[in-house]
Amino acid sequence: MWNKYLVHIISLLTIKISTFLIPNKELPALNRAVNRKIVTLTGGVGGTKLIHGLAATVAPEDLCCIVNIGDDDVFHGLNISPDLDTVMYTLAGLSDSEKGWGLMGETFNALDSLGVLGEDTWFNIGDKDIATHLVRTRLLNEGQSLTEVTRYLCSRLGVEVDIMPVSNDMVATVLNNEHESLSMQEYFVRDRNSPNITSIEYQEKGASLSQESRQAIERADLVIICPSNPLLSIAPMLAVRELRDVLIRHKDKTLCVSPLIGKKSITGPAGKLMTQLGMESDVLGLGRFYQNICSTIVIDNSDADTESGLVDLGFSVIMLPIIMSNDEQKKALAESILLGTLHE
Repeated sequence: MWNKYLVHIISLLTIKISTFLIPNKELPALNRAVNRKIVTLTGGVGGTKLIHGLAATVAPEDLCCIVNIGDDDVFHGLNISPDLDTVMYTLAGLSDSEKGWGLMGETFNALDSLGVLGEDTWFNIGDKDIATHLVRTRLLNEGQSLTEVTRYLCSRLGVEVDIMPVSNDMVATVLNNEHESLSMQEYFVRDRNSPNITSIEYQEKGASLSQESRQAIERADLVIICPSNPLLSIAPMLAVRELRDVLIRHKDKTLCVSPLIGKKSITGPAGKLMTQLGMESDVLGLGRFYQNICSTIVIDNSDADTESGLVDLGFSVIMLPIIMSNDEQKKALAESILLGTLHE
């Protein structure tokens, strides 16, 4: 009798110990995510939070991040790629988690000196951050593509996840109001997204989808449109027509995660911009925006009353807690999305 109980206790201890020793990607509950290729489309802080959770859940070689370049700009002669850097710094473990952008422990002595010399300093470039922009600018001037430069920077920072721009060509987001046209950084950083916007232009001048981005999407088992601002982060990417066409072809394996709860955006001005441009600033408006390029939508549990409307639009609906205030919530959302979409 005691032998029977002893065997039972040992088996329980073995299970418990193995649970701690097995990496996340090999846990029984996430077996379906092992060796499955996950591609994200992202920009901004909200999208990077989900990527942080995914990176804690799947192997780095199974995750690829295709990133918005519509808010790239040149300041003080340096090529700045804010969204690419936010993802890169986050996955390198270097980002300022309180701000959601930039590097932790950053100082701004160079920027202060530029101000003394009469230069505009409303766009914050830190003393450590400037090294990234110096190297990027030099390599671009030497003829390397933005994809090549991004991969080099990631390799230097120890980032194993493949991070790439949606295009190696220029794409610019321009926001118009009654008085002027604003670049993305002028609107978002200088003016703190306060102007009333009447229209948005995505100036892509024939930009083409990078070969690396196309191949990643075509080979992916799951494409996730992150909870990024649909108008400022995802729409500039969709302005690269080839991306839209590829997503339409692969609609069945593409899902979007809502950046909205109710009529408000979780972070940033998404809801406000949607209202200003005459869109429904809720998940139904988001569904109409993404209707032709994805088949599944992830919304917050509190938006359950919109489920039938989203189903009418042709979506499969997954309801989860989508707030990501800490690392545990980021990982929990990532795991839940994978469990709800990938099949054995």
